[in-house]
Amino acid sequence: MVRLTLFTGCFTLVKQVAVEASILSVLKYFNIELVVPRSVNCCGFAFRSVYPSLSLYLTGRLLASLYDAESSGILALCNGCYLMLREAIHRLRENPRQLEFVRSYLREEGLDLRSIPRIVHPIELFHDMIGIEVLRGISRGGQDRNTVIATHYGCHALRPSTIPSFDNPLNPSKMERIIEALGFRTRDYPERLDCCGAVLLASNPSLAMKMAYSKISGTARWGFQLLVTTCPYCFEMLDSRQEAVMQMFGDEPKLPVMLLTQLIGLQIGLSEGSVALNLNLSPVDRVLPYILRR
Repeated sequence: MVRLTLFTGCFTLVKQVAVEASILSVLKYFNIELVVPRSVNCCGFAFRSVYPSLSLYLTGRLLASLYDAESSGILALCNGCYLMLREAIHRLRENPRQLEFVRSYLREEGLDLRSIPRIVHPIELFHDMIGIEVLRGISRGGQDRNTVIATHYGCHALRPSTIPSFDNPLNPSKMERIIEALGFRTRDYPERLDCCGAVLLASNPSLAMKMAYSKISGTARWGFQLLVTTCPYCFEMLDSRQEAVMQMFGDEPKLPVMLLTQLIGLQIGLSEGSVALNLNLSPVDRVLPYILRR
């Protein structure tokens, strides 16, 4: 049995609880043991630009407090948290002075960086740890094989390219392989690696909405029936805010959006409620007849 320490991040619990609810339901099926920590802190993403040393300390504190010798790693549900954790590991390994800075403050709390854990992304979990062959095994038919699904990785899952990630930052393919293993079709499209606009919501909301509109309308224009992502911030922009985004540009909601875990959950026979599909605000009803197992 694979054992992982779960780190949801702040945004998942505050705004996008479907991310946590769906992955908890799905991983029970695959016999993945999740260790849920009693208390955690912010990953430091909010302070990354304005207070870098505090940001690094907060991420280092997470690495120390979430360490579990019997765990295969930390499963980070949020792309922003995933970036912060892998960036901190990179910096602490490359810079002994920064490592000592973080450890000096950790000692005051009785904590220490005894070992650097593996940081696991949900796509990595399904592709590398659960495996493509296992996913092919759950695809028992009933879906419309002509359904074409667009993938959306999100910026912080892959970039910057100077920090090791789970896939090729310029031409990722693991989510596409997962989609195909589930029995659906997918293909490349010009907006595949575009930003959803979430990081600009606070500083330049109009530009953020424009970027989200470009992603939604562009993806729909290429004939995809569904867009799938794993990131709570991307899901916020492309699903939860889709109606507001489209209205802002004189358009209407047109692209069903799901979490990857919701799609997988439906393929293993979980109910729509079990994967929190009732929380989706994009027009997912349009695509359900084509992806539900019958």
